[in-house]
Amino acid sequence: MFALVGVRAGMRPDEAPRNYTTLDAARLRAAALRVAALNGDPRPDSVEWVRTTDGRADRLMSGARILSADGGQSVYLVQLRGKFTTHHGAPAGAPAGADTTTGTVVWFTILDDGETRSFGVQSEPRDLRTLGAVHTEADPAEE
Repeated sequence: MFALVGVRAGMRPDEAPRNYTTLDAARLRAAALRVAALNGDPRPDSVEWVRTTDGRADRLMSGARILSADGGQSVYLVQLRGKFTTHHGAPAGAPAGADTTTGTVVWFTILDDGETRSFGVQSEPRDLRTLGAVHTEADPAEE
């Protein structure tokens, strides 16, 4: 099961500020814990991230093909494991529970400036090693 809950287009790489700094581990962990808490699990089992492009991240996580003239914007792909429930809008007349998605994995992409780009909830983790060197933390809420 997979649900792509929201994708928001961001600025083009040539519009990005030239003086940004790369997110450090503490900021990525904090962003991951905020996303986990907002999706029902304030103490996720683990968090991992990898530096990649938005196109490669979305293709791995959702199968979406993001077409970009420059090959994709640089992002961190963050994957959390836990017990998540995401609440979102459902059309009028939808059956009960249609406004929630549950899964054991939440993932999102984040730019260097902290802007979240893509987001999803699913039942199986993906192998982030296919995208590069992965940073993994067990019990990230304890850091």
